[in-house]
Amino acid sequence: MEWIVGALILALVTGVIVRRLPRDAAPGIGTGKDVGIDAQLFGDDSTDLIARFERVAAEAAPDRRHLITQRLSSLRSHRVPLRVIQAAPGPGVARLHFADGTVLLARSAKPGALSTLAVMRERGAVLVEQFTDHPDGVEFRLATHGSTRCTLIAVGLDQVD
Repeated sequence: MEWIVGALILALVTGVIVRRLPRDAAPGIGTGKDVGIDAQLFGDDSTDLIARFERVAAEAAPDRRHLITQRLSSLRSHRVPLRVIQAAPGPGVARLHFADGTVLLARSAKPGALSTLAVMRERGAVLVEQFTDHPDGVEFRLATHGSTRCTLIAVGLDQVD
């Protein structure tokens, strides 16, 4: 349990560091999922920091996927409707608030999916139809009572503000 709390604190610290970096800072060194570490800011330690952040993210990924899968399963089995769509701090990520208080962080699986979801939400109840594993999280499909569907990728859980 302590390592989960440690991983969350590490992620929070990383987020604060990334937000404070100048926008023209050199990109991080990494595997395509850069954590935003500036080599000028951290010097020789930047490579080590990036490796450690990636290792922590890799260790936490199975637990995060499992928790997301549990929530999606509950949302689907209880037919809990989507209530609110909000912007999230990350680019291209939205907060999806469901009627039972569950909040998912999700991004589009295909360009325009979040826009489609907003239209679906205005037209009526939107429910979780199915979900599967995806390299970036958990892919899930939302549907209305009609035939409109939208596929998103859940990248994390959030809490109600």
